[in-house]
Amino acid sequence: MLFAWGANSYGQLGLGYDSEQENLPKRVETTSDRFVKLTGGGGHTLAVTEDGRLFGCGWNQAGQLGLNHTNNINVFTYLGLDDIKDIAGGWDFSIVVTKQGRVFATGSNSFCQLGVSKERKQSLFFIELEGLQQDIVEVSAGLRHAAALDVDGRVFTWGAGSKGQLGRPWTKTNCTDSLPKQIMLNNDLRGTKVACGQYFTLVLTHNRDLYGFGDNKYRQLLSEEKKSIETPELLISRKMREISVGWTHCIGVDENKKVYTWGRNNYGQCGTSKFSDFHNITTETVKGDEDDVINTDTSNPYVKCLAGSEHCLVLDNQGNVLSWGWNEHGNLGNGETTNAHTPAEMKFDCDGIIGDIFVGSAHCFAYSEK
Repeated sequence: MLFAWGANSYGQLGLGYDSEQENLPKRVETTSDRFVKLTGGGGHTLAVTEDGRLFGCGWNQAGQLGLNHTNNINVFTYLGLDDIKDIAGGWDFSIVVTKQGRVFATGSNSFCQLGVSKERKQSLFFIELEGLQQDIVEVSAGLRHAAALDVDGRVFTWGAGSKGQLGRPWTKTNCTDSLPKQIMLNNDLRGTKVACGQYFTLVLTHNRDLYGFGDNKYRQLLSEEKKSIETPELLISRKMREISVGWTHCIGVDENKKVYTWGRNNYGQCGTSKFSDFHNITTETVKGDEDDVINTDTSNPYVKCLAGSEHCLVLDNQGNVLSWGWNEHGNLGNGETTNAHTPAEMKFDCDGIIGDIFVGSAHCFAYSEK
């Protein structure tokens, strides 16, 4: 059973109607096939079924649903693509990876976020990226940039890059600066995960080193006052297992299954005891005071931790979901619109436990086993 809550002004929850917000989880009528992946952009949602079919709903003004028109859709609709392995939603564009490792994108291309020449302002249907022929296994999308990871652990970036989020020095000489290019990590490290924030990017490597580049205004990369980082820099050494990022904050899980947050905390999105302009990244040994650690009980570890644009969701191994942070559109699913700086357990109207969670910008989804 699929539940949805949060912003729904474009129909991005797939409930069959538009609304300013849904403050509590509501059941979604979908196809008979279960979605195994869902992700959201600024106001749209992408979903993949167990057999690889692509569905979507929500905001479509830039053609980000790839339906060859610009009408918004408020129910999950088949988008005409099969054999999909991974999906990513940017602000007003979408990227998918096929099981064959090919990458397609649709929507706005104002900043080359579709990976094609800037001469093409947008696409209303999915087009294959230029110059990205490698066997891609994963993609991530930020506000107006994207990153991809291939089967050998190489990382490629494209799109807007003026704040260093592409991991290479930025010039404004021509649009080719924004087209897909490989970035270099120290000592030929292999990437295992890429995550794009609003104007920054994180890369997790095979030995659990965490690298980052791009905007650092809110200490989402380094604790030191450094405006931006243009090339990959080591942030945390040999500790992180999972990462997820919002617009300006990050959440990560270490080897002991403890959850850490850092970056902007003006809405409480770091889950600490107070609201603040920023919350510093953990130290290199991933040890800090209790404000740094969201979970310290390893007997009931979290199995999935996600960052929305400015809020967080976590799922533990008992099927409990906790949320905190920005709540203007009901994205915490607690029946209110007040921001929260500490995690609180959500309630779902079902008999089964929650088995999976997904986030968009300000909208969220969860699957119950019954």
